Amino acid sequence: MNTKLLLGSIACLFFFACSQENQNFDKAASSEISDESFNLESNNDSNRMVIKVAEIKLNVKNIEEDIQQFQQKVNALNGHVFHYEINNNRLLENEFQQSLDSSYQIYKIEPVGFMKVKVPVSQTDEFVNYVLSKNGVIEHFSLNEEDVTEDLQEKKELIEVESKTASNKNNKNHQEEKIIRKTNFKKLDYKTNFIWFDIALNGESFIDKKIIASSKNYRTPFYVSTLKALDSGWYIFSQLLVSLLHLWPFLLLGLLVFIIIKKRKITFNKD
Repeated sequence: MNTKLLLGSIACLFFFACSQENQNFDKAASSEISDESFNLESNNDSNRMVIKVAEIKLNVKNIEEDIQQFQQKVNALNGHVFHYEINNNRLLENEFQQSLDSSYQIYKIEPVGFMKVKVPVSQTDEFVNYVLSKNGVIEHFSLNEEDVTEDLQEKKELIEVESKTASNKNNKNHQEEKIIRKTNFKKLDYKTNFIWFDIALNGESFIDKKIIASSKNYRTPFYVSTLKALDSGWYIFSQLLVSLLHLWPFLLLGLLVFIIIKKRKITFNKD
């Protein structure tokens, strides 16, 4: 009898402990879900996939030196300069005759440069601080962000779904589309790892002077002018003759009137 009571007590304690453990597990699960939801909401911005593009216009003294300095800094930050150019815009300020066969020209030279740079996102602050600390004057600075999180997620899900579809494995067109989707996904994902800078550099303008040979005033020789005059004279005469031929009815009528008047005048004189 005592044994049965003891076994019954142990069974009750066991069921009570199990029920209590299930309640604790449910509470912990609900707490874990709420914590997870909280973390997702609180870290929502930090988990976003963003492409950052910046534009900088900078007035500097020497464009060549500044471009070399930018290249060294970008390489030190594991970035890359994938495009740069230098142009000297020439504006004619003045020109005057120095002698009979030469002219003196004065140009204003405005050097300009342009760079396209990518810097890892983790090094953005250091690169921006480097730009701000330069001796040049910043004329313009802007930073734009494009959120591509949903676009990347959509491309990734499409690739996963297509990979699981057996009917598309032997379809050539589908395989080409799949390759294109993967390539676009990788390109977009790659862009989010860097911040992309368009840097325009304006150098100090300077004056350039040079002497150029003046073009001579060549004159047409006399015999050439004579031949042209004869040719143009004959052409004018032929045009006049053609115009008179168009007026032949009026000329004929005038001739008849003249003959009639002359006959009447002769008859009047005889009388």
